[in-house]
Amino acid sequence: MFSTVDSLFSKVGIDALGSIEALRGKCSGNDSIDTPQDLETRLFQDFRGLIKTWDDEKSRLMQQKDDLSPLKDIRGTSKSGLAVFLEHSRKGARKPVVEEELPSGEQLYNFSNAINSDWLHPHETSFEWLKCLLMPDFGQASSNWSTAKSTYTSFLWPKDLKKTVVELLVREDEFTYQVCSELIADLEARILSSSNGALFEYKAKDFFELEMIQTIYELHLDVFASVESLGSETDQGTRLAQRDRLARWGMLARSSIDHFVNHSPSSESQSNLTLRHLWASAFHINLAGDAQREHILLCLQDLKQILQALGNPSVNLINNTTMAELSAAVIDQEVLKLKCMDFFAKVFNSDSEDPVTLIEAIEPILEPSSIEYAEIPTENDMDHPTSHLGEMAAFLDRGDATLRLFLWRRLQEAYQAIDYPPKVVSCYLRSIEVVMAELEAAKHSEETSQHRQIALLCWLKTLDGIVAKAILLILEESEQAFDCFDMEHLHTSMSAIARLVRLLHSFILYEDSVRVGQISGRDFRGSLAKSLENMKERMRELYVRCWILQYTLFMEAIAQNKELFDDPLEDRIHFLRSVHNALGVRSMCRYSQKRFLKLLKAEFFGLETKGDYEFDVCQLLLDLHGIKFSAFDGTVDHGCPPEKLDRPTAIMMIDFVLQQANKMNMKDLSKSELKTTIEKMQQAIGPAKASSQTPQLTFNRRLVNAYLKAPLNPSNLLRAVQGITELSTTIVPTENAKIASKGWFFLLGHAALTKFRSQKRLSPGSTSELDDAIGFFRQDLDHGTGRWETWYRLAQTYDSKLDEDITWTADKINNNRSELAALQRNAIHCYAMAVSTAMRTAEPTAETRDVMSDLYSDFGIRLYSSSREPLSMGAFSVADFPRHFSSEESQQMYKGTPFKEMSAYSTWNFASNLLKRAAVDKSKRWMTHYTLGKCLWKMFTSDDSLRTTSKKVEMQEVINAVLDAIAALPQRRDSRSDPIFEPHFKLFSFVHKLVLRGNMTQDPPCNSVGP
Repeated sequence: MFSTVDSLFSKVGIDALGSIEALRGKCSGNDSIDTPQDLETRLFQDFRGLIKTWDDEKSRLMQQKDDLSPLKDIRGTSKSGLAVFLEHSRKGARKPVVEEELPSGEQLYNFSNAINSDWLHPHETSFEWLKCLLMPDFGQASSNWSTAKSTYTSFLWPKDLKKTVVELLVREDEFTYQVCSELIADLEARILSSSNGALFEYKAKDFFELEMIQTIYELHLDVFASVESLGSETDQGTRLAQRDRLARWGMLARSSIDHFVNHSPSSESQSNLTLRHLWASAFHINLAGDAQREHILLCLQDLKQILQALGNPSVNLINNTTMAELSAAVIDQEVLKLKCMDFFAKVFNSDSEDPVTLIEAIEPILEPSSIEYAEIPTENDMDHPTSHLGEMAAFLDRGDATLRLFLWRRLQEAYQAIDYPPKVVSCYLRSIEVVMAELEAAKHSEETSQHRQIALLCWLKTLDGIVAKAILLILEESEQAFDCFDMEHLHTSMSAIARLVRLLHSFILYEDSVRVGQISGRDFRGSLAKSLENMKERMRELYVRCWILQYTLFMEAIAQNKELFDDPLEDRIHFLRSVHNALGVRSMCRYSQKRFLKLLKAEFFGLETKGDYEFDVCQLLLDLHGIKFSAFDGTVDHGCPPEKLDRPTAIMMIDFVLQQANKMNMKDLSKSELKTTIEKMQQAIGPAKASSQTPQLTFNRRLVNAYLKAPLNPSNLLRAVQGITELSTTIVPTENAKIASKGWFFLLGHAALTKFRSQKRLSPGSTSELDDAIGFFRQDLDHGTGRWETWYRLAQTYDSKLDEDITWTADKINNNRSELAALQRNAIHCYAMAVSTAMRTAEPTAETRDVMSDLYSDFGIRLYSSSREPLSMGAFSVADFPRHFSSEESQQMYKGTPFKEMSAYSTWNFASNLLKRAAVDKSKRWMTHYTLGKCLWKMFTSDDSLRTTSKKVEMQEVINAVLDAIAALPQRRDSRSDPIFEPHFKLFSFVHKLVLRGNMTQDPPCNSVGP
């Protein structure tokens, strides 16, 4: 699959898919190596690690309702769109790899002993616990206190720990603030006392208390930011209370930091704490909303200048979401965010729903190349739109992937509002590109293994939702889905999806290895096993959807680069075949509601290709509908539950099924699996509806009925064998007419007729197969009478029905001769029309000549049989067909026969001519010669007064015909088969009668009949 698709993609310059060997090489690496050579290998390892280390957290994430993850529709929440957007307006702080876990042994033991050895109030116990976490060195005195660090700055807290700390800070706020205020008051008292001449010393205890106060300030800032982002989900009282807490802790921290700056020795810790306080103060001002935006910008610019003066240091607060990182780059991002705030407020304002305005605002940022300006801006033209676009583009470049995804989602909604599907599809594909770029970014690979796996799971869920909606829209709007795509867009989108396919195929290869026992998978129990299997199912769904999406893009690439493809239709089929085989062997064709199979079906039956794809079509129909054509067609079970065959699909299959049927002997068809398939198809096609009974169809049916019921006119029979007779039917403009023109109804009728005739009947039985055959043949003729073989097989059906009526009982011969005569007339009319139509339209092939020989033979035999007892020329009688005439003499009306009925001699003569024609191409059919001999005998023994031809039949003609029948008898297959003696008996009978009549002397009769 990979080699086929990659070679096709290379024609349009796409090499992102690569070879399967290279992919296997990356997937077979040592999973224990945490620093693989490239980012893609690490991504593959993360995918495997995600499965191997499946836990409750991943299970809960997988089971959460999927609202496109970070792309969820903000209208369904109480948050404002801008608030949700701004939550992702900064890069997620890169959390350094924590080499050691948060100490919980010795320090916890010391804390427990200290608490248990003293009499402390719960408030005091809580405060002591906070000191251990928020003060450097767990609150213990240190000689080198300038380099001491707290757990807050040096270790990544578990989520539950941070939640507990925050809840404790809020609950114990009064007591904690009171104690910390007293500590600052004591510090100020010492400073004041030193002004009287005593030397003041800033101690480690003062520094530890300062860091705790600053940390509490930062944590309250984090809480306030989360409360503000929740919007109306939080009551006003809670918001005001947290605002007050933040304000007083800010003032306390400012006082503490002032003393620290004025009296502590200069050190790195001094600059870090100062920067943290300035950063927190700037955030505080921004979140409180009390200051003008210009003042906030000036504060950030001053802070950036301080950082630059200090050599651009970077401070990471790994346990604080709001101010996770302090650096010049982050400040630039905040500055850009503030400058772009008006724009984003406009974009996410729910009151502004004008889609055109949104498109004009967002699209220049996301796709600058799609916008053209009438004037080229000068370097100093700051008011030109491009200057603002540059700032907003820079803001997006500094943010994470979710920023762009929010805007792509907003743009997509705008284009949906104006009903322009091509751009909606474009937004979906650009979103896929953004996610793949995020997963392949260096900053993603620098995260911890656990964080990368969680992020990978989130993004894969997001991609699943995007791809599902994209292919649904593309398949619905296939004619215009890519109207706005250029080759650059196709190239980037196809490359992104190819990289996603590689990622998903690494998962497929892992499953292959587990399935064949190459590696062992980890066993899970209960809900974990269920959620893991649910995740795997979604990944398989996504894998199949990606191939569907990739194929639709490939078709568009072919359409835009026709000169690069020698045979584009064949290339499309090769793409689908390779993917189908790869999915089938893994039993994955059933995923995505079998959309890939349905796409494959549409292409196989819709494209006019030159190759032989018979096996692929058989496998497709087995996968999709459980249909088999032969026990030896090579198809295998791909694990697809069959769908009920519908009418459009059945009609689509007709040409292929007819090809398969033409390869088989019709006698074998009734015993094959193809017969079951044909029955399922006809059941799906169903009978003609009343709504399809058009005037044209009704006219044709009446015309055929009238023809079959008409008396046998000798002149019309003569015209038929001359190829002149035809019925002037009209064209029927219905779907069933197209089905009939393919030969479907003829196949059904022929199969039913052959099934009946191939049965060995020893007693009377049901003739339902004949009735079905007549119905299908008549349905074929109602839509057009130009198929000569339909007339021929319909005649055979009437013949079989007649034989069944007179073989087992004499009831109809004695009591209902009119019905037998009607069947004979139907058969003879059909034979005549078959001959006439075949002479005009039949192809001069050897196979056609053989069938026409059978037609002549059956026609002649039918005529002879109808002339003899017990039928006795009843079919040729015109007594039941009176016609009114006007007498020229009496000028009155009278009844009479419409024409002179055919005589017995004319019938034998007509039949003999047909049988002679039949013997030309099939001289080894003994029944033809045998019946010809009987016709000639009847003509030879007729009185001259009955003869209607000038030429008299010679005795030798009769004898030669019977001898030819004897010569044409088939050889016995074995000793158990009965020999055929009928021609021999007939020869002895003729010779005996000739001798009795005096036409042959008794002594040398052998000279006349040969040796």
